[in-house]
Amino acid sequence: MRITCNRIRLEYPTQNGVLLALQETSFSVASEEFVCIVGPSGCGKTSLLKIIAGLLQPTGGEIDIQASQKNGKPKSALVFQEHGLFPWMSVLDNVGIGLQFHGVARTERHTRSMAFIEQFGLSEFAHSYPHELSVGMRQRVSLARAFVMDPDVLLMDEPFASLDALTKVVLQEELLRIWKDHKKQVIYVTHDIEEALLLGDRVLVMSGRPGSIRDDIKVLLPRPRDLQDRSHPEIVSHKEHIWAILEEEVRKSIGGVT
Repeated sequence: MRITCNRIRLEYPTQNGVLLALQETSFSVASEEFVCIVGPSGCGKTSLLKIIAGLLQPTGGEIDIQASQKNGKPKSALVFQEHGLFPWMSVLDNVGIGLQFHGVARTERHTRSMAFIEQFGLSEFAHSYPHELSVGMRQRVSLARAFVMDPDVLLMDEPFASLDALTKVVLQEELLRIWKDHKKQVIYVTHDIEEALLLGDRVLVMSGRPGSIRDDIKVLLPRPRDLQDRSHPEIVSHKEHIWAILEEEVRKSIGGVT
């Protein structure tokens, strides 16, 4: 699968006129590539994910999605900061809800769901309910639910932003481990520059509103990566470069205040 965004433009009507959220936003993502997107608040990162998912229609430009033919399986699955689990359903049923919507029989649904529940280390909680789980465990369930659908692309909007630092690191490593086994195309939005550099093959840096791609950074650090790579010279150099761009964008958005 290959996704190409060509000069995407997005406008919102407001009481004060038209708000330009995205302008001339162009990039492409190759099959099995892990691309992270960083940018200042309000630059349109989440809107861009929704456009790719087909939940929003751009005002201008076009998206070319060359997807495989997969017998009705979804092209994309979204994972948000809020896990969105159904509180009245067990972990097993929450993971398999998408399969149920696609008409997969109960036995097959449970078998496929358990495979990912096990991969995310949740086997003993398969019959537990969301309120019985920690925040980190609930987000693992959300990830398992996305992977079990076997989409062409995972669209992830700050999925670990609400987690404590240790849980965040553990889930980053789990995500990379599962991604290595299944090699999904991933577009991952985050405010955490270090996270973007450790997870991504590339990091797209967006400008402030109206959002557009200001830089496209290829991360050449070999995989697998771990916590110790945070101090790798390449990571440090890219981090300083991205931080300088984002600092400039934020200062522009607040009128050059220093």
